[in-house]
Amino acid sequence: MSDIYTRDDLMGARPVFCVQFDFAGKTHRYSTEYITLTAEDGDVYEYLPTIRDFDYTESAPILSPDVEDNIVMMGLVLQDVNVLEQWARGITLEGTSAEFFYVLTKNEQVQQTYSQRVILYTGTIESPQIGDPDDLDQFVSFSIESPPYDASNLLLDSTRYIDDRFSTRHIDTADGKPYPIVLGSAGYNVLQTEGTQKNIYALPAYCTKEYDSHNARFMIAGHAVDAQNATIQDDNYETATKTYPGCK
Repeated sequence: MSDIYTRDDLMGARPVFCVQFDFAGKTHRYSTEYITLTAEDGDVYEYLPTIRDFDYTESAPILSPDVEDNIVMMGLVLQDVNVLEQWARGITLEGTSAEFFYVLTKNEQVQQTYSQRVILYTGTIESPQIGDPDDLDQFVSFSIESPPYDASNLLLDSTRYIDDRFSTRHIDTADGKPYPIVLGSAGYNVLQTEGTQKNIYALPAYCTKEYDSHNARFMIAGHAVDAQNATIQDDNYETATKTYPGCK
């Protein structure tokens, strides 16, 4: 998957939206314009321009940011398969895994390879509609939706928390706390005002060994990290930085 495009990448370019899924013994690849994409192994994938229309919706409610609220709806004409005949045999698109993505074209040339495509959504095909008497037998409309998530699964191992295994922990602030997790690049500077930056201390630092003779120990992550130094700020806004070369 490609990184975010630069201004030069976008200048004069237009997106081509694509969908791909397996159905009736083959991989189907369709798009809003005819393109071919080359994979890393040299295989060339052909995307046929049979997507008639689509609607892609992303939403993130403030009170409940749920990826299941995202949805893709589209209509397209399948190639080399009669969906009515397949339906009569009990073979439908319902529940089929699908991927929706885009690439950029400029001067009629695709600017990315297959591995550089920007994946917008992956999910399963839901509620396929077929048999429109005014359309082709191969025409189908459907939505691509995310499967329900099992919210009962825990992100952390239930044993990974600070307890009496850390005999000198600070009881008031560290006891019973789960091991911190670092996601991405935490604690980067942010622009506060024009020309002024401010450090954001984004993670907790739990004292697992209380101060004793100029020595204390803090847990900032319950797993390996790439960072080689950490800066901690206390309640009085005083900071201390510790460097650990090769702590990855």
